[in-house]
Amino acid sequence: MKKITLIIVAALMVIHSTTYGQCLTNSIVVSTGYNPVTGHTFDTGTHDLRWKVTALTPDCAATCACSPGYQAWVIPPLVFTGFSWANDTGSKWISFYHGTGFPTTPADTMSEILTRTFRTCVADSFRLNVKIANDNFITNLNIDSGAVLFSQPTVFTLTNFTTFTAFSATVWLTPGIHKLNVTVVNESVTNSGNAYGLNIVGTLSSATGHNSIVKESDTACNSYSCTTGTEQTEKITSSLMQNFPNPFTEETVIPFSLAETADVTIDVCNLSGQKILTLYKPGLTSGNHEVSINAGTHHIAPGNYIYQISIHDANSVYLQHRMFTVIK
Repeated sequence: MKKITLIIVAALMVIHSTTYGQCLTNSIVVSTGYNPVTGHTFDTGTHDLRWKVTALTPDCAATCACSPGYQAWVIPPLVFTGFSWANDTGSKWISFYHGTGFPTTPADTMSEILTRTFRTCVADSFRLNVKIANDNFITNLNIDSGAVLFSQPTVFTLTNFTTFTAFSATVWLTPGIHKLNVTVVNESVTNSGNAYGLNIVGTLSSATGHNSIVKESDTACNSYSCTTGTEQTEKITSSLMQNFPNPFTEETVIPFSLAETADVTIDVCNLSGQKILTLYKPGLTSGNHEVSINAGTHHIAPGNYIYQISIHDANSVYLQHRMFTVIK
């Protein structure tokens, strides 16, 4: 007997069918200086193969041994009289510059954008949960050049690089390649003791707990196809239809069909992936079925939601999303 899970979250429609569990995971490590293949940090003085310098202003390639498009350098944390850079065993500092500090020139305010790509196979809510240290302040942390998720006052602040600042945000992402971008600014770079960099420790995870992200720990997954999976052998014929009425004030009906006998679980979640309702329908036979959702009885506030059907067995997973709207 297959088990079918129907989850309602806010989003856009997507369909996904793939070999379950081989190249998909619900969380990846996005720490700077961290190598997901080995599970250890990169050596100081080498390149971070996940983080890249995508913009540098001004471009000091002649003196900084880096220019936009290069992989970021892994640099050691600096120690000064009375204080030192924040450090963590699970990450390392990265920068556009390869040494322990800048050359004496240029005496400029430097701005760099450090970017890390990752890939998702399922439309989902994702939780970025990190702690950040940087020299000297971050003006923009975003995903795919979208809304600013994190920024700091544009003034020299000692604690920005001597301590970590915890930060988390939830975003909705569709399947595809995505970019985590961080803009770091350092004012008046004038001496070799000012190394200018970024240190992030943390993860990006599915807020709903789904295996929505392509694994980075296995290089064989780099060419993984989200559309067909690696060994898709079974054609899924179950389907999810649009609810009616939509939009609705009190009650709506969600129709769906099953290819064979299955247990059905319906979870209602908010945009952050928090469950607010669970309905369980065991032993439904193959064929057409429907469930009713009552906004009043089930305490669903006005707004947009997505209902998602998931069919799991030992070899495959099928997901489909549709959106409905609750109005006053």
